[in-house]
Amino acid sequence: MSSVVNEVKDRTILLSPVTRTETSEEIRPLLVADPNWCMKPYPETRAISLSQRNFNKALSRARVVIEQAFGMLKGRWRCLLVKLDESLEAGSLN
Repeated sequence: MSSVVNEVKDRTILLSPVTRTETSEEIRPLLVADPNWCMKPYPETRAISLSQRNFNKALSRARVVIEQAFGMLKGRWRCLLVKLDESLEAGSLN
């Protein structure tokens, strides 16, 4: 229901900052989340490469930071623990 999905797909957000690797590859910001359209770790098989294993570790570390941040928010703002019932129509509440 969010416009963020379309903006990511259309590449109209997350454009900067751009970091370059030693081999001049561009690394742009990315969104780390659980939905199907976001990045997922490589399957842990015997054929996984070292760079794929390193990617999985970095992705896992990023997710831990995000989960801790949400935990801190929910600890401080207890109202975030309860579902907010809100209609998509402007001005009306359920």
